[in-house]
Amino acid sequence: MRAPNVWTALVLCATGLAWSGCASTPPAGGVASAHGMSPKSARDAWRHLQVGMTRDEVRMLLGEPAGTRPARATSAEADVWIYRHEERVLRQKATDLETIPFVDPISGVMGSIQEPVYSQETTTFVHALYVHWDGDALESWRTDASQSRFYAR
Repeated sequence: MRAPNVWTALVLCATGLAWSGCASTPPAGGVASAHGMSPKSARDAWRHLQVGMTRDEVRMLLGEPAGTRPARATSAEADVWIYRHEERVLRQKATDLETIPFVDPISGVMGSIQEPVYSQETTTFVHALYVHWDGDALESWRTDASQSRFYAR
């Protein structure tokens, strides 16, 4: 058996360092927009919330909120942080049929065929997380999801 050489060890160390990445603070908008996460990844991060977490702990988990607003509560320190993730999916979809005339190249007979007419369908998925605070402690949270479609020819 041959002993590993120095170059192999260096390559393995460099690969490990490259894959480990660097720690950073996510930008505003939460985890979904912070690192280009899919909606599923963002919702997975949302599942790690726990009642009683501090604002700093939530910022570390989700990043800065996309927005804030005062809460309807008796405490003056009660507010709501809002995180949003929006994803657009584009696809071509047959929305109509068009009659196309043609001449059969073998018989010379004129005829017509039905061809689909395609339009671009834009589906927008919006996932929102509302984090309710009472002072510096996480009190509760709720999620909301919506979907809309738009067709353009």
